Amino acid sequence: MLELRPNCEACDVDLPPASADARICSYECTFCARCVEQVLHNVCPNCGGGFAPRPVRPAVAHRPGVGLQFHPASTVRVHSDCCEAESQGAAAPAAPGFGALACERSVVVQAVKIALLVGTVLALINHGRGIVTLSLSQGSVLQILLTYLVPYAVSTYSSVRALQRHALENPGQG
Repeated sequence: MLELRPNCEACDVDLPPASADARICSYECTFCARCVEQVLHNVCPNCGGGFAPRPVRPAVAHRPGVGLQFHPASTVRVHSDCCEAESQGAAAPAAPGFGALACERSVVVQAVKIALLVGTVLALINHGRGIVTLSLSQGSVLQILLTYLVPYAVSTYSSVRALQRHALENPGQG
């Protein structure tokens, strides 16, 4: 017999026995529909299985001795340790994807500016004599390109993570 757990194991939203939003896996791990669809992507973090809507136990006995009044729902709240990372963002919409944010114009422009400034300074420090005399080996040219690539990547990563944190901490503010 199902326990009918009272909450989502990720975001802790209440899931009363008659809730149409409750989803369970074959082990009765219980999550709300939003977490299953938007955070867990229909994969149970505990067992790896899929989810199905949790059946509703009738409040009134359909037959003698059967129903919620005879077999009440559990009152023990469960939190899944397997979805700690997912539950951090479960109360709010999921943060925008890294790739989408990394391609945003403002992020790219900022990263290019940082890469040009920092890359140029580092290239002059490390390869100034070769640049001035135009006597760079192929290896030096590759090193200079990487000197620009690294600050671009660091700036992009920092900007995207800041935007994701902002989206999680300020849902609906864009």
